[in-house]
Amino acid sequence: MEETDNKALVYTDGSSSGNPGPGGYGTVILLPQGKIEELGGYEEHTTNNRMELRAVLETLKYFTKKESKIEEIIISTDSTYVLGGATGWVYGWAKNGWKTKEGNDVSNQDIWQELMGLTLKLSSQNKKVSYEKVKGHSGDFLNERANEIAQTYSKGTPPILFRGQMEQFEELFGYLKNLPASKQKKENKGKAYSYVARVNGETRIFSDWDSCKDFVQGKAGALFKKVFSEAEEKELVETWQNK
Repeated sequence: MEETDNKALVYTDGSSSGNPGPGGYGTVILLPQGKIEELGGYEEHTTNNRMELRAVLETLKYFTKKESKIEEIIISTDSTYVLGGATGWVYGWAKNGWKTKEGNDVSNQDIWQELMGLTLKLSSQNKKVSYEKVKGHSGDFLNERANEIAQTYSKGTPPILFRGQMEQFEELFGYLKNLPASKQKKENKGKAYSYVARVNGETRIFSDWDSCKDFVQGKAGALFKKVFSEAEEKELVETWQNK
């Protein structure tokens, strides 16, 4: 992001050791003049999606309390759940009495409601909140640092959170640059844990691709994805069911 005096770029991430299980969230905030501040925290029993959301929530709390000339807060996330919810789904849920299209209670309703309230409060302070997608494990070291904070908290070992200038930050965490890109490629080439598909509001899980293909083939608007772990499977199912 081009550095200006009125914008803040924020990287957020969440993690859980088990889904549900102990979890953590991490936030790296890039302020004007190259200043960096980190946030992070822990929950004993939670989910990955909830921690992704919590990272955003704590970021908005930080800016409601901070006296500054910031006019725009740009939140970069690799979570489809956060991005889809914050930029679209949440308004439909609120209008529908916090129910999904299928009539189910919206997951993490408490956080979503608080997040909406804080967004409105920031707007009243002339601070705009916007969201952008960042590819996870793509070598963006600010995003990788947010992930590192979240994972460290989820394992019960709180890290020392950084506060200082970008030059110092790069000296400490420069090792994260470009490190995970090859790792992600290797993970994506692994054996599938399952295949998740959704047609006309119905989500199904298959152990093989042929069965999944038979379910989605020729169906308008069908969604399907190969996943590589139980945690990823649960996160995807929760995300789709909350649309």
